[in-house]
Amino acid sequence: MVRSSDGMTLIEAIVSVAIFGIVSGSLYTIITLGVQLVRDDQARLDALAIAQAKMEALRNVPYDDIGTVGGIPSGAFEQSESETHNNTVYTIETDIRYVDDAFDGTTPTDTVSTDYKRIRIEVSWEGQYVSEPVVLVSTIAPNGLESSSGGGTLWLEVYTADSMPISAATVHITNSLVSPSVDITSATDSDGRYLVYGATASTQGYHVEISKSGYSSSQTYTVDVVSNPNPDPSDQTVVDGAVTTKLFYIDQVSDMTIHMEDLTTATPTANLDVRIVGAKRIGTASDGSDIPKYDQTLTTDANGDITLTDIEYDTYSMTFDDATTGYDLAGTPTSIPHVLAPNASDTVTLQTATDSANSFLVTVTNAEGQRLEAASVRLYTANLSADVTQQTNVYGQAFFPSLSADTYLVDVTLAGYEPYQSEFVISNDVQETIPLTVTP
Repeated sequence: MVRSSDGMTLIEAIVSVAIFGIVSGSLYTIITLGVQLVRDDQARLDALAIAQAKMEALRNVPYDDIGTVGGIPSGAFEQSESETHNNTVYTIETDIRYVDDAFDGTTPTDTVSTDYKRIRIEVSWEGQYVSEPVVLVSTIAPNGLESSSGGGTLWLEVYTADSMPISAATVHITNSLVSPSVDITSATDSDGRYLVYGATASTQGYHVEISKSGYSSSQTYTVDVVSNPNPDPSDQTVVDGAVTTKLFYIDQVSDMTIHMEDLTTATPTANLDVRIVGAKRIGTASDGSDIPKYDQTLTTDANGDITLTDIEYDTYSMTFDDATTGYDLAGTPTSIPHVLAPNASDTVTLQTATDSANSFLVTVTNAEGQRLEAASVRLYTANLSADVTQQTNVYGQAFFPSLSADTYLVDVTLAGYEPYQSEFVISNDVQETIPLTVTP
């Protein structure tokens, strides 16, 4: 290699440029990061100044005026608002509540639970690296400490299906029947509780909605003379000097696929309208019948499926009208009604057969409700004009289609069990479960 005494090779030049580039890039990154951190620090200082100004404004008004629009206590301050400083948008959340101090006893022993007010101001923003919100909390007591604001206490508790408290569940309370009106959005504490002190007395006026991401929801219902004349639970009543307690149950949502197939061929039953009804109710109609919380009629797809996502844990029944669909229910490999647990993903299968005027679906079980395979089921009339025998399948069922409307005798036998005989009137489509007793 030829080298000049006062120069450098091409390789050395390339290496030098690469090193310079790496150093320059690192310095640029460090400088950029430093500038952004400075901006984030400045944003945090601005957020602190906004929070302090808001707190000062609240502390400088008369005690009775400290409150939020739509809140309890009520006042002229917004629960949520935004401000822009130095090209940064800040969200300001103001939460003001009555506090029941333990010095004179607490609810329900202390009937005056509006001892003083607690103010919580949270200012948040979108920072590049540092965006932890600024939070200021302060308490303000009236002259003499014990408030004469009156009102009652609304005590809400939120639990899972197995009675575990749920923290950070969203609580939305509204009441347009009182003046000023109430519109509060807050969250449950670590014990699953949310308490409202000093609520204005109101009969079935406080509408409550409970929700949490990934969970089912619950709420109270307003009286509607047409659609829900007797709601349960109804919007809550608050009485002066009294505590109104309401428990809500929500849990993680689930998925459920309902699969319909032919009893004989197992081919999908497509385009079948299925009514799906949950056991939970939201009230009773004027005729005394239950109003289900979930009641939908949906249609199976080409695969014979109805797919339900993010639905509430409940006990669901599935039915379809043979007169309009042209099908009878011929088997239930999955027990119906189906109990859907929280955070589950279940498939419920039902079997169909071409509709006939009268049919009989028998399910044979033991005393514990377990289905029994290979039981002999004889269905016959007294004069033997009809006499058919089938064995129960792997699901413990036997299906008898195309019957004449009549009174039938049913004999069921299975080794190890006492023989069973009974009489059934079969008109239209009949479904029966027959329990067998173990032979002594």
